Order: sequence, then C-alpha cells, then structure tokens
Amino acid sequence: MLILLFYVYDDRDALDCRPVVEIVPTFTLKKLHSAPEYIPGLFNYWGHLVLVIELCSLIQGRLNPRLIGGSPASTL
Repeated sequence: MLILLFYVYDDRDALDCRPVVEIVPTFTLKKLHSAPEYIPGLFNYWGHLVLVIELCSLIQGRLNPRLIGGSPASTL
C-alpha cells in the first residue's frame, strides 16, 4: 500500500494514496474573513476554487505558526 505521510505538529499521520488525485504546490491564499480559524483561505487551481483546511488548527485547536503570513507550507 502506498501512503502519504504528513505531520500535525509533532504527530505523524498517514493517508492512503488511492483516493489522492494530485498534490499541488504552495499557493497564495485568498483570505475568507468570516471563516473559522482552521480555514485559512482558498485558491484558484485550473479554474476551480479550492478551500484549504488547516489540519493543525482543526485537530489541536491552535494555529500553525507556518500559516502566520497567509500561505501554508504545503497543501493537500
């Protein structure tokens, strides 16, 4: 089985790669001012708006310091 490893702070986790279609590079995000803290924004990818969910904030309830500047370190 092929898996995608990622970190949520110091915790390592994995996803089965079968449903993953593509891993995209980092994009500049458009901020959504009424969104919860775990949604840092969205970006346009080939004409489709993609909502970014920041797992560190969603799972552990604290902002990922790499997002303080408006752009995630990586996007799934």
